[in-house]
Parts: sequence; C-alpha cells; structure tokens
Amino acid sequence: MNAPHHLHIGMRKIKTLLTIVIGFLIWQIFRIFFPGLEVHPLFTYAYGILEIRDTSEHTKTFSVQRLKANGAAFSTALLLMPLQIFLHSHFVGTSLALLDLCLILLAVLIALTIVERLRCGGMSGLSAVYCIIILIFYNGSDPYLYALLRASQTLIGVAVAYLVNVLLLPYPTRKMKKEAQKNECV
Repeated sequence: MNAPHHLHIGMRKIKTLLTIVIGFLIWQIFRIFFPGLEVHPLFTYAYGILEIRDTSEHTKTFSVQRLKANGAAFSTALLLMPLQIFLHSHFVGTSLALLDLCLILLAVLIALTIVERLRCGGMSGLSAVYCIIILIFYNGSDPYLYALLRASQTLIGVAVAYLVNVLLLPYPTRKMKKEAQKNECV
C-alpha cells in the first residue's frame, strides 16, 4: 500500500509566487505614470507562471521561444488591426460577426505559420490564443494601445520568470550536483 502523499510547498511553488509578486510590483511602477491601467497585469501573471519551468535551462530555452512566438502573434494582430477597424466601422450584427470570424481564422493561420517557420511549434497554440485575444478583447479602447499593453505584460512576465528561475534562484545543474557530491565528507 502506498503511503499518503503529503502536500508541500517546494521551491517551484515559491518561485511561482515570487514571480507573481515581482510582476505585480513592476506593473505598479507603470501605474504611477499611467493610473488608468488595470491593477492586476493578467498577462504578466500568466506568462510568468508558464515560464517557471522544471529547470533553469528550460526557462532559458522556452522564454526565448515564447517571446518569438508571441512576437509573431503580436505582429500578426497589428498587421490585421486596420482591417478589423474598417470592418467594425462599416458592418454590424451577424455580418460583422462572420467577418470577424474570418479575420480571426486568417490571423490564427498567419500566426501559426510564422511560429512554425520560427521553429517554435511548441508555443503555437498559446501564440494563436494571444493573437485572438489582442484582436477581440480590447473592449472599445484603442486597439493599438491594448495590443501594446498585452505585449508589455507578456514581456514583463517572461522577464520576471527568467530573473527568478535563472538568475536569482537557479536550479542546481548536473555539474553543480556532481561538484557538491565530490566535495562531501566521507
């Protein structure tokens, strides 16, 4: 019979919480200059959490891929935004919804193709979602400003995760573990 599993707070959970706190604090600095910004930077939290990986090396690798993939999605959304603005100023109702859907499908196809070409295929699904969010969730505000805010939050989240998981609290590498074993008293 297996012993019961006891919940514990390990280093990865602590790093995740630290990433959220640091991301929040950095965002509050932006809010000093732009008080209208939302209090909680959702994308900073999300991408910070996603990039706290099981090894520091994975964080290094996947952070670069994440930024490339999201850059592709961001660029795609910006490229198609004038068309979206045109559609929203000339159509309403069901026809607008169908045209929006076609625009979203086109955006996803372009973003997925670019991400594949960048060899960041593991990030393709989330970058497609990112592209869709930029295109449809700006709630009537300036769509370019909205896109810039989401990109900024993403960059902060990835940078904070890198800071925490690679620079401040890196996982021991195999080389470090071997050195520690070699230096142990027998």
